[in-house]
Amino acid sequence: MYAKCGDIEVAFCIFESIPARNLVAWNSIIGGYARHGLAERAMQEFERMLKSGIRPDEITFINLVYACGHGGLVEDGERIFNSMVTEYGLKAEMEHYACMVDLYGRAGQLEKAEKLIDGMPFKPDVVVWGALLGACGLHSCLELGEIAANGIYTLEHDHPAVYSVLSKIYGDKGVCSDITGLDKLMKKWRATKQKAGSWIESPSIN
Repeated sequence: MYAKCGDIEVAFCIFESIPARNLVAWNSIIGGYARHGLAERAMQEFERMLKSGIRPDEITFINLVYACGHGGLVEDGERIFNSMVTEYGLKAEMEHYACMVDLYGRAGQLEKAEKLIDGMPFKPDVVVWGALLGACGLHSCLELGEIAANGIYTLEHDHPAVYSVLSKIYGDKGVCSDITGLDKLMKKWRATKQKAGSWIESPSIN
């Protein structure tokens, strides 16, 4: 609760007072650090959890990859993502892929993000495409941004943030929307303007 409300230090003190910490407690503190952008501390708690004999689950890895993405720890994020399957026998779900796309996107590694999406064992959802689109907006990547926008459109015809992100990309590139057909495209999608935010929500905390 305290981690969600913003007081991570109080949350840590409460966590330390728990005599027998189960997986839920460990996921809570790791997720709390992830939410606050404290990637290295999240990783430290993960190592402590392993040493205590607690085995991670899918939520643990969502929290860790999210933390690495927001902390710029690309190599650590890749290692964590891969170890989920190779070391712990867990299946990477849609949310794990979305966090990895976000991780690559924040680091400007858009080709890796696109390659990851292409290699997914299932079709990407709106959150995955949105993570890619958000990264394209951050780094002004027009071609890939349009691909991501079309991916979103096939799943959700009137997602409001698409117009905002595409408009930013066109503006950054100095391209007139009348020439590119953005206005026509957005009328077709019947989208409304809305300030774009993060496509990846804070990680799950049990």
